Amino acid sequence: MPQRPIAARQMQFRPSRASPVPFPLSNAERLGHAERSRGLQAPLRSPANRRIDRTVHDRPFQRCLADMPVQVGKPLSERSFHTPDLDAPDRRDCLAASPHPLKHAGKRPRTPHARVSWRILVREGSVFRLARTVGIKFLVANRVPLAVLDLVLRLASAAALSPAGRYRFLLAGIHPRSLTTTLRRVRRLHDWPRAWVRAAHDYLLAAHERAVAGEVRLAAEYQRVAALCYHFAHVLALGDHRYRQQLYTSAVRLFRAAAPHLERPILPIEIPWHGIALPGYLCLPSDRPAPVVVFLNGASTVKEEMIGWAQPFLERGLAVLALDTPGSGEIADSVPAAPGQEDVGWAIVEAARTLPGVDPRRIALLGVSLRGAYAVQLAHAVPEFAAAVAVTAPFDPQPYVGALGELVRHDVALAAGVTPEDLPRLAPTLSLEPIAPSLRTPLLVVGAGNDLVVPPSESLRLYRAAGSIKHLLFFERANHVAFTHLEQWTALAAAWLAVMLGV
Repeated sequence: MPQRPIAARQMQFRPSRASPVPFPLSNAERLGHAERSRGLQAPLRSPANRRIDRTVHDRPFQRCLADMPVQVGKPLSERSFHTPDLDAPDRRDCLAASPHPLKHAGKRPRTPHARVSWRILVREGSVFRLARTVGIKFLVANRVPLAVLDLVLRLASAAALSPAGRYRFLLAGIHPRSLTTTLRRVRRLHDWPRAWVRAAHDYLLAAHERAVAGEVRLAAEYQRVAALCYHFAHVLALGDHRYRQQLYTSAVRLFRAAAPHLERPILPIEIPWHGIALPGYLCLPSDRPAPVVVFLNGASTVKEEMIGWAQPFLERGLAVLALDTPGSGEIADSVPAAPGQEDVGWAIVEAARTLPGVDPRRIALLGVSLRGAYAVQLAHAVPEFAAAVAVTAPFDPQPYVGALGELVRHDVALAAGVTPEDLPRLAPTLSLEPIAPSLRTPLLVVGAGNDLVVPPSESLRLYRAAGSIKHLLFFERANHVAFTHLEQWTALAAAWLAVMLGV
């Protein structure tokens, strides 16, 4: 007798049969199909980094940098992390910096990586103050009005989305053919949620069919992807906050039902904080207690998406906890973000003592975008954290927060717990400039040269200002959160954290 379908009881809408969902792909297959799909060109196929592209395809995630040498014979505070042969072709797209890579910035740089950083630093000396801070490309991209974007969608549909923009969806598990079909349905901004809900229905139909056939694990994978489709739908559900929350609630419900049945089971957990439960997902590498990396999501990412990035950390023997903090995820409305909430860090430390399979003495933070800055704030306030990773985090948003585009400003305001009009007044409380020099927790800064949400120079400013052991990983061609290089920076971050946590 086949097992009871896990997806059938989750469905409230009649799924569409118009677009049958293909079989789920592995991580390497997702990237390979992205190159071969119609109209797609892989953003990693430039001559300078063709070898790193091939490495990612052949050895995704855990193996692409598994042989990276580290010094393990010294005390934790003295260990170093480095990438050998930085001038090799397979390293040219990233900057793995020593603690003082620009000590002689006035001299002609000796490596391509120093030249990348040097150019960005020189850009700060431009005549125009705003352009000096954010860069011309950033300024122009954020000045495009929604009416123009809507016109582009009417003429070409969302299928005109660049390959770099598609990578986030491919790495979430969306099949390239399904992604193209979904994007072609978007002819205006208001079509975005409906197109992704329809894609979710297709995946739910596939999950139902697999569950009826007794393939529970495969059904759970389809349902996980359906949940992420609801998440992608809620990201651009503009003008109707209630509908936006309903979409995300559907994503949470579907993901939570599928999580225990996935190939790598995911455990829903809650962390108490001032009488409030902070929800999260815990993924363990083995049965023995392991150090834990706490993922903090950004303005448009959620824990259901970020827990999918756990594989390289699990391969390094690190547990992963994707957590909703005030102003994000399930508690975005009930618990808004506010200045002075650094005691969330103490709640994490206390809760780690009761979490199964977690070593409470070795906890690290990894935050992306706005929560990357929050990770630095928590690490500064709670010395028990052993390390922190800040991915495309803002350092001092005061000069450019008013120049953000309408969509970005809306998401950032929601994550910060204010209205878009009040965001400039809140910007000083988001600055890391006062606390970075006194930071004592080891810090890895991940920057992106094509970031149109947080200026690329912000990562360099954070790196230079941090007073702790620090390393810089800079991808010149990456977009915000380095989605185009996700497999590369997560592998590097996992290797760095494994050293810092003594694994």
